[in-house]
Amino acid sequence: MFAAGWLTPSIAGISQAADPAASGAAVSAPPSTGASSPPLGPGRTYHVDCLGGRDDADGRHASTAWRSLDRANRAKLQPGDNLLLLRGCRWKGPLLVTWSGTPDAPVTVGAYGEGPLPIVQDSFQDIFVTGDWFVIQDVHVRADPPTHDLGCDRQPAGVRYGIYVESGSTHGIIRDILATELNTGIRIARGASDHQILDSDFRRNDMKSDVPTSDSGAVAIDLQGDNTVVAHDRISGSDACSRFFGGRDGSAISVYGGRHNVIHHNVSSQNHDFIELGDPRTNDTLIAYNVDHSTLAGANFAVVHGLGSRYGPVHDTRIFHNTTVLTGTGSVAIECSHALTGDDLQIAGNIVWGEADAATCDDGITESDNLYWASDGRPQVTFEMAPTSRTVDPRLVDPQGGDLRLLPDSPAIDAIRPMDLGAIGALDAAGVPVPQGYAPDIGAYEYSTAPTPSPTTLATVEPTEPPVQTDAPTHGPAASGQSPGAASPGGRATPAPSAAPTPPPTPAPTRTPRVTRTPEPRPSGVTDVPPPTGGPGALDQLILLVGVVGMIGLIAAVFLARRSPT
Repeated sequence: MFAAGWLTPSIAGISQAADPAASGAAVSAPPSTGASSPPLGPGRTYHVDCLGGRDDADGRHASTAWRSLDRANRAKLQPGDNLLLLRGCRWKGPLLVTWSGTPDAPVTVGAYGEGPLPIVQDSFQDIFVTGDWFVIQDVHVRADPPTHDLGCDRQPAGVRYGIYVESGSTHGIIRDILATELNTGIRIARGASDHQILDSDFRRNDMKSDVPTSDSGAVAIDLQGDNTVVAHDRISGSDACSRFFGGRDGSAISVYGGRHNVIHHNVSSQNHDFIELGDPRTNDTLIAYNVDHSTLAGANFAVVHGLGSRYGPVHDTRIFHNTTVLTGTGSVAIECSHALTGDDLQIAGNIVWGEADAATCDDGITESDNLYWASDGRPQVTFEMAPTSRTVDPRLVDPQGGDLRLLPDSPAIDAIRPMDLGAIGALDAAGVPVPQGYAPDIGAYEYSTAPTPSPTTLATVEPTEPPVQTDAPTHGPAASGQSPGAASPGGRATPAPSAAPTPPPTPAPTRTPRVTRTPEPRPSGVTDVPPPTGGPGALDQLILLVGVVGMIGLIAAVFLARRSPT
């Protein structure tokens, strides 16, 4: 049920650079050529060249680069040092980021030269991180599927992580990354904290798990750790065939046990879910100024697991100033799995469009100042709306095509009183200052008469295939159990490294949670199997059905036994 007000968290201090690519629901490719990488650290710089390098060289210059990741993994980088991979090269992972910097001098892993981003691929964990105060930027992580599920649309199957940040790692920035074709693009493991995932592209991460007891996967970003900021990222194609969860499954972002995480100013396109929240430890999640568009059947913007779900309950989820338009059959924008408690879900200032249901929640809801809609003009909302919320056409530029900006006659304009979101609320999803009129607009976009960037077409061209290293196979961490792989040659690029110092990482915000719960014990093997990402209660319903069938069989057996002369 609704309440009169809502929590207004203060989140000052979070960096808010405008992101022109976040101007619409569609996404575009980041620049793949040139030397436009962010500045590097002030320390020594080491180079890795998959074709012209030699592992017996010193690595200090492009002309004396190392060749293999195995040699790079043995390097002893100090605070402020840089490890650069040649653009246009490809290596079999893993790359082991074991080095630690300082707040003023992080260790940086990046790229040099011109051409496509360097690729690290086909390892259990392409980049495995245990260090602190680091920057990882300008790298493409991907994987070929170990197998395919022949009974589920031949879906790519396996457990492959692009970047795995291990428990105990703190204060890292992951930015300008391209992650494709993985089971999980980036995982922040439980016990890791204070990381940022910024300005990155996640495309077609559609690999489902090949573990017989799990059907999880197709996750771009998996947050199991704490105090993580996910901002200005572009996520598309997290959708996979699923045996367990209604036929399809996948999430742009999964929060499974993480606390105090902030997810803002991201652009989501054609994902099965934008975000799913599970695990009783999950607490204090802010979801603000995100844009989500999907035409997929059964899509969701947010799935929130409550009391009674085997994946819940989660606590203190706040969904503010987002725009989601889901036009596929059976889509439910905000879906609550089982009952919530208290005011554990707060929804305010959003444009919520779902073809089957706009919002299906009953208890534990604080709701106000939202616009609900569906293509037939009859959006379904299962709770009593606040007087400030309405079922009305939000009047968007092209809701079917993904341009979710406001038209001049939109009822969302100047329609909500200001919310204290600190720096997060200073700019809208297109980088326009908030407010433009006498009050903020509902949703992720402010209407402005000034020219704003138009949404671009979803990138469908696959990244250029660079060459692969030909010798010095690498070895992963003991947990991976992967064997080295071979490679094939290709062309080279001209190096053009940068040498300016890198600013220290901005620490992620820390907020005191309003509710504290004792976390549920983790099942064995959870470190190498992603959390479930299916629709709410689907597996619970399957278990209930099996139980009912078993009970009917038992009753029939007793009846026949009583009729038998024996």
